Amino acid sequence: MRILILIPSLGFGGAERLLITLIPKLLNKNYIIEVCILNSPNDLGKELDKYNVKIHNLQLSHRWAIIEAIKKLKNIVDDFKPDILWGHLYFGILYSRIIKLFRRNTKVVSVLHYSISSDSQKKGLWYSFRNYIFNVSQKLDYRTIAVSKSIKKDYEDFFNWKNIDVIFNALDLEHIDKSINISDELINIYRKRYLNTNSSILVTLPGRIHESKGHKYLIEAKNILKSKFQLNVKLLFIGSGPNKDNLLNLVKDDENIEFLDSLPQEELFKILKSSDYIVIPSLFEAFGLAAIEAMYIEKPTVTTQIDGLVEITKDKYDTLQVKIKNPQDIADAIKFYIDNQNEKSRISKNARQTAKKYDVNNIVKQWEKIFNGESI
Repeated sequence: MRILILIPSLGFGGAERLLITLIPKLLNKNYIIEVCILNSPNDLGKELDKYNVKIHNLQLSHRWAIIEAIKKLKNIVDDFKPDILWGHLYFGILYSRIIKLFRRNTKVVSVLHYSISSDSQKKGLWYSFRNYIFNVSQKLDYRTIAVSKSIKKDYEDFFNWKNIDVIFNALDLEHIDKSINISDELINIYRKRYLNTNSSILVTLPGRIHESKGHKYLIEAKNILKSKFQLNVKLLFIGSGPNKDNLLNLVKDDENIEFLDSLPQEELFKILKSSDYIVIPSLFEAFGLAAIEAMYIEKPTVTTQIDGLVEITKDKYDTLQVKIKNPQDIADAIKFYIDNQNEKSRISKNARQTAKKYDVNNIVKQWEKIFNGESI
């Protein structure tokens, strides 16, 4: 079976990481796969080089350059002759559906990675027009997939769509195990690299630096831990994004807050392994991939009580859940872990077992059923 993946880019994001995780497994099952991005970045595409996966970069002049996109896509599709157009994110899905109009025998599988109702541009004529096109074109889908039950419900409520299937995101557990198989000596080297003389606890937040990720609430929680409990916490933010400058202005010269750009997974996992706690203070998460990765590494994790995280975790069983936009809750959760070492160990071990459910070897079987027209 031949599959052409359409996605806006291959930068460091959850949807992009899902594909990089799934593609090698699908290739092993004799699927023939090519990827088409609308424009740069192509950071994660480098990880597909060893599999000889062809990546087409349309280099569109604008995301809405529909005529230009159709001309370029038709050439690729006519040459590759895919059985499936596998669309991800808004424009990957939209252009998959448009190309379907020219190739009636090609099936479109659309993957919903984000909330439609929480879109920051939900007011105005442009938003209405954008959603109208997305809504009416859904009838061209062969299958529509959501990455969580909360995302499925969101589209059902917003558009009244029916027959949405759910396939959760996937982790390559074998790859994580190899990355974190490091000595205590190396862990100490990492800790010395990021801790300083004025900190003793390393708290990491991996993920895109966007307002919706709640970084500022973790910053406020750090200050509470210092003022209320005299705990010197070092925060490590790993990722890039549009809110970085605002956060830099907020923290100014605080030596106990450090920003790292997006990292290769191997390096990221080593840092998570060397951290004391992982906090995911998001205001919205479709699935919560960063949380599940941390849980698999058996790091004590704090997550917010939002649909995409509540759906895959259980409070006081495999994580500690806190209210959104509540730095006091975050500080109290970290303090609970510090004061209750037995509970910390129990929760962390349970977390690893929870994360195993999302092993890519299990998830890829569900995608095979979708491509073959079977129910899941």
